Amino acid sequence: NQIAGPAGTITLGTGSNIVYLTEGQGSTTIGGGGGGGSNTLIVMATPGNDTLSGHNGSGNVGITIGATGSSSTSTYTLDDGAIQHLVFQGASGTDTFNAFNVSTGFSMYLSGPGSIAITDSTFSTGGADTPGSSTPPVWCPSTSGCANLTISASGALTLTSSSLTSSASAALSSGAGLTVTDSTVSAASGLGVSAGGNLVVQYVSSGSSLSSSAGAVSLSAGGSLTIAGSAVTASNGSVSVSAPGNISLTAVVDSGGTTHGSTLQASGTGGSVTVSGSGGVVLVSVSSLISGSSTVSVTATQGTLTLAGATLRAAGTLTVDAVAGALVVENATGPSALTSSGGNIALTGGTTVTLTKSTATASAGQITVSAGGGTATIGGSTLSAATTLSASATGNLVIETSTLSVTGGGSITLEIGRAH
Repeated sequence: NQIAGPAGTITLGTGSNIVYLTEGQGSTTIGGGGGGGSNTLIVMATPGNDTLSGHNGSGNVGITIGATGSSSTSTYTLDDGAIQHLVFQGASGTDTFNAFNVSTGFSMYLSGPGSIAITDSTFSTGGADTPGSSTPPVWCPSTSGCANLTISASGALTLTSSSLTSSASAALSSGAGLTVTDSTVSAASGLGVSAGGNLVVQYVSSGSSLSSSAGAVSLSAGGSLTIAGSAVTASNGSVSVSAPGNISLTAVVDSGGTTHGSTLQASGTGGSVTVSGSGGVVLVSVSSLISGSSTVSVTATQGTLTLAGATLRAAGTLTVDAVAGALVVENATGPSALTSSGGNIALTGGTTVTLTKSTATASAGQITVSAGGGTATIGGSTLSAATTLSASATGNLVIETSTLSVTGGGSITLEIGRAH
């Protein structure tokens, strides 16, 4: 059944129902349902800038919408259990969810051809993801399916001082930039965040957190990608970060002088951590990349890769590769510390490799340092492997005030003129 408002009260019967409400046509109360059907509310904005707020009432959820700055608004009151899917279709301009504080049993699909801003809001969804289908339902127009919490802006997407929770998976995307500031996004079964432009996850006053309790967390950008003083965590899955531009994982020092580093951490089945950038710089500074069950990999396919006071810890192989540029591993507020408890460590520079005041420990495997187009320098550092340790360079190999050791009685190989 398809029901088009306006109406003061809409009572849903059994079966599946789709209710269409357009901004500016008055307030509506939706009740009934509960007959086993799947009921969908589609809220359509009018052109221009709009603001939405929301709250939980006694046995219902209230959603208010109106033109930004206008005192004329409409309120939609949804009795608990009346709908299973909320669809918001924005119009031109910016759609702002401010004080949108609702805890619901329905999925949410929020989209717009302009920008979407979510500020000072706390909301959560209920239900499951929508699986892929050749004939997708009205609330999920994609044949590949939809996440239970889907937010998609053709323009910019910003989250500020907000908390979003999905009972299944969550997907946030923008056609332009995407910025997460002092906000949390958590999903039960996977989280994807993608930006057509730059992607920023940052600390201003409290930091941001992106997490999944049972699935992968993926961050991708069409431009640069920055994580500052914030955390990305997959409790039972992988964490991946990728961008064709620069990637920066950095710390923030707050007004009280406390340093807040960034953390990428994965555990459980398939719990690898992967960072891959194709821009001029990949930087991990005073931040941590941790895999409790699998591998850690950091790759710069074009430019310089720098670890400055970074902590990289893997249960399996740990790989740091500046494919076509220089690799720099150095001290910042403290030494960079690279550790593999169950695999090998490979440090590779397409041109030069420099290790300064840092440590690398492969307690069950080997360590390889390779400079493919110049000098490899190991200064004031400690490298310890269980099986073998090798350092090679096509140019000079410089080792100063450093300790290289193999605990298992294997060999140490130093070679110039070619890189392994």
